[in-house]
Amino acid sequence: MKQIEYVTRRYADLYEFAPTGYVSFRRSGQIAEINLVAEALIGLPRERLIGMPFAVFVHREDTTLFLHHLLRCRSSDGRVETDLRMKNAARKLIPVQLCSTPISTSSNNDTVLFQTSIIDLTERRRFEETIRRSEKRYRTLFDLVPVAIYACDAHGNIQDYNQRAVELWGREPSLAGGERKFCGSHKIYYADGRPMPHEQCPMARTLRREKLTSNDLEIVVERPDGERRHVIPAPSVLTDEQGKLTGAINCLFDITERKQAEAAAMRLAAAVESSHDAIAAKTLKGIITDWNQSAQRIFGYKPKEIIGKSVLTLIPKDRQSEEEEILRTIGRGESLDHYETVRRRKDGKLIDVSLTISPIKGPKGEILGVSKIARDITKQKRTARRLAEQARLLDLTSDAIIVRDRRDRIVYWNRGAEKMYGFSAKEALGKITHELLQTDHPENFKSIRKHLERDNRWSGELVHTRKDG
Repeated sequence: MKQIEYVTRRYADLYEFAPTGYVSFRRSGQIAEINLVAEALIGLPRERLIGMPFAVFVHREDTTLFLHHLLRCRSSDGRVETDLRMKNAARKLIPVQLCSTPISTSSNNDTVLFQTSIIDLTERRRFEETIRRSEKRYRTLFDLVPVAIYACDAHGNIQDYNQRAVELWGREPSLAGGERKFCGSHKIYYADGRPMPHEQCPMARTLRREKLTSNDLEIVVERPDGERRHVIPAPSVLTDEQGKLTGAINCLFDITERKQAEAAAMRLAAAVESSHDAIAAKTLKGIITDWNQSAQRIFGYKPKEIIGKSVLTLIPKDRQSEEEEILRTIGRGESLDHYETVRRRKDGKLIDVSLTISPIKGPKGEILGVSKIARDITKQKRTARRLAEQARLLDLTSDAIIVRDRRDRIVYWNRGAEKMYGFSAKEALGKITHELLQTDHPENFKSIRKHLERDNRWSGELVHTRKDG
């Protein structure tokens, strides 16, 4: 008898002081017993709770759930579980799980009670919400990150991918046909153009725990429409808590535009270096930053001697005010074409140059610096001055002097010709000689031309008609 009392007392203590809320209610749903934790959860003293309908503490919208729970308890000999919302004495909603088991009580003539544990789900729901939000943030980041990303399981089957990956591959992997393994691209190539089997792609090798080298850091993927994109893959394995491989995730960085820009930059650099004109760049403060081979040839300075110095090094002192005007023009976003001036070489010699000056602009149109193309026109200037002097001397003679090109068009017409024929230089230049002067040739014109080409001269009499007839 004492043993039974001891066991009963021990059970009662376990029920009373259990860390989980317990309540026993009758078939009608009235509370028959309640422990300390359940009492604290509801917020009313035990004396008031005993005999009250448990449904009073169920949220109105979940009353039907509780009634169904009671019906299931009455018709079942096993455990019955239901998630619903309770409201305590302070009218605070508490998500809980009711776990009821039917028991018979000898103290109440074998009356069946439903012993029910009340598990407070507040923390679990809070944790689930945190997980849900975390997954939503992950999905948002996964979809919005400006890089193609996809994940495979341990066997290489594609499990997930974002929109950027679809855009890069040019198709949905699910529509690719066959197994979706290792990569969603239609075809893959090594950087040198050799075909790469999918089972040899960086993702497949990563899943095999192979070590990737620098030669594996660039691949080419081909879309179904034949377009190829240069890509840098960055696969990484995924493992569980025990370190067992569960899959891998791969980021594909599309560098096609960068490769194209690099190729264009190389072509431009080659063009700049091979140009016969001096090409240089400077900051908006006039500090030289770039200098090609022709600039070295024309001005005599090696790149290491001039880069980092002021452009005033090349400008004679009496012309240094030009630089201020040039920078003001560039500052307005304007260019200068065929600006003829004088510059100084390293050896101190002055040379005539024709400058083409343009602003260097950034992606947003901001002016970052200045580019200059300089052409040495010293010889042309010297020749022009000599020709001008010769023309001046030819204009002093009273003889008519006419110069024509190989197409018989007049390129020079002196004052003597103006007086003799009555045509001004403006009227004569560019005209065909025998048409303007209605030339009467004493012999065949073709014979005269042949004689000229053979002996570089011809002499004879011609009949010309003046402007006045």
